[in-house]
Amino acid sequence: MSAGNSAMLQERYGRAPRRLSRRGWIWLGSALIVLSIIALAWFSASQPMASVQAKTTTSAIDDHGNANVRFTLNVAPGTTTRCAVDARGEGQSQVGWKYVDVPAADAQSRTIEVTVKTVQPAMAGSVDSCWIV
Repeated sequence: MSAGNSAMLQERYGRAPRRLSRRGWIWLGSALIVLSIIALAWFSASQPMASVQAKTTTSAIDDHGNANVRFTLNVAPGTTTRCAVDARGEGQSQVGWKYVDVPAADAQSRTIEVTVKTVQPAMAGSVDSCWIV
């Protein structure tokens, strides 16, 4: 294609769009990185900051092989939580588990006692995790 034909085609159909220069790509990438950091900070700040801490105090096995688990729950007053409590048998295999809903209370620290029914005799029980409901 000759230069004359190229000029005629550009006159008829317009110029082809310009490609983004290297400097343009760098600016675009930098802007996307900055926007991503701002979005991450925004989403992190909007999450509730309340923490839940649970620690097994004691566990005992009753005559039927069920686990009686006592644990301490530390959570902000007025917060409803749910805890997963499990019982472990021989070889640390899970032989029972239970979800426990703990209603809101005025105290930050509470002691909770739970009986976990098992399918085989338990050796120990513990609170696995707790979260805000």
